[in-house]
This record gives sequence, structure tokens and C-alpha cells, in this order.
Amino acid sequence: MIVKKILLTLLLVYTSIDAKEYTQAKQACYTGDLSRCTLLGYLYKHGLTVNRDYIASVQFYTKACKGNNAGGCSGLGYMYQYAKGVDQDIEKAFRLYQKGCEGGSSFGCSNLGLLYQHGAGVTQNDKKAITLYTKGCEGGDAFGCSNLGLMYYLGHSLPQDYTKALKMFTQSCKKGYAGACANLGLMHKQGEGVQQDNNEAIELFTQACDGYSAIGCLWLGRMHEEGDTLKQNAVKAEELYQKSCDWGNTQGCENVKKLNPSAD
Repeated sequence: MIVKKILLTLLLVYTSIDAKEYTQAKQACYTGDLSRCTLLGYLYKHGLTVNRDYIASVQFYTKACKGNNAGGCSGLGYMYQYAKGVDQDIEKAFRLYQKGCEGGSSFGCSNLGLLYQHGAGVTQNDKKAITLYTKGCEGGDAFGCSNLGLMYYLGHSLPQDYTKALKMFTQSCKKGYAGACANLGLMHKQGEGVQQDNNEAIELFTQACDGYSAIGCLWLGRMHEEGDTLKQNAVKAEELYQKSCDWGNTQGCENVKKLNPSAD
């Protein structure tokens, strides 16, 4: 499945409202304020203010999208892409992201770009992906900025350019996307496009790991294991590798086994 192949995780912008605001948002949604419906879908998806409930999230996103709310359509597309409260349907996710992007949702544009890059639900097209990542990034979506930065970093369908990659990752990290912070940390650790600085790398890896980035935890664990600027600490390294493993990084799982061969 394409979902299993994607190394980056989607941005979670943590927004919480109090009980009174939640009640007001729900009333507004039912009386036709579709932006409030989209907000409720987001809150239920992430378990903010309310208990996480993917089915309720889908219901609110669906209501918003049926009223042509771009954010609602994009949010619903995510639910179909990652099988949250509904059966996975990549082609439906594609159509919803497309509708959201055309309606002005930068989140929809960035995620539509991801599907084009990986050829999921559509013919693979890096040029189209780059256009959509750029549109998403320019619209303020951190995920689009990060993925565009990764293409510059790797020289994937774009000329390799560490300066541009650094700019994109920095912009995305400042907006709160943990995956970009991990990539930025790696550039600081390796002195790519910036002066080599292990202390800055550690700070960024920590920020990324705290934000649920498997790659961030992996690199932070490696610095603890090797005693690279940090005091060597195999126990802490194993703990971080385990986090990385739990969040889907196979290298983290391998590193746990290396440090603790008796681990399951």
C-alpha cells in the first residue's frame, strides 16, 4: 500500500478549544457554518477537546465537503487515504484532495502532490507533484514545504540544491511539521547547506522526536548510542529507537535488536 511506503507523516497542528467554544461550533455547524463542521472534523480526528472518534470526524468532514467547503473535502480525503473511520479508497482520496485544492485548501494541494509523486490513485507525475507542493507551500501548508525541500535535498526531479532544501525545511519546521525538523537536523549534523553544528542538530532531532517523527527519534537515538556530542547512553538510545520502531521506522526496529538481541 502506498500509505506504508510514505516516510513522512502529515502535519498535526494542535488546536484545542474549550467546552463552550465546542458547543458553539457544533451549533454553528448544524445551522450551516461549514467552516465549523471542518473544525469539528479536525478535533475528532486528533482527539482535541473531545475523545478521538474517526467516525464522527468523517461525518463532520462529509457535511462540510457536501457544502463545498475546501478544508472539509481535504480532511475527508485524508480519512480515505489512511483508512480512518472508513475503508481505504485512494482514488476517492484523490478526488477529494483535488476538490479541496481547487477550492483553495493548501492542505489538499500538498496531499494531492503526494499522490502524484507516488502514483497513488493517479499516474505518477513528479512535475505535477512539484507544482502542487509549491502551491501548497505558498498557501501556508508545512507538509508541502517539507516535501518540496526533500525533492531539492535529494535532487529528485529537481536540481539538487541544499540552500533551497534548507529554506524549505526551516519554513516547514517553524510551522510545526516534525518531519521537516528531523530533515533540518540532519543537514546541521552533516553540514549540508549550513555550518556543521551537532548541538543544533540535537535540538532539532529532539523537537522532531517530541513531535512524533520516527526519523527524528532514530537520529537522536544514534547520537546517544555513539556519544556524538551527547554522553554515550545505550539505554536512552534503545528507548528512542523503540519509539522510532513503534512509529513505523524499520531501521529503528533493527537498531533495537542490535542493542538488545533478546528483545522481541
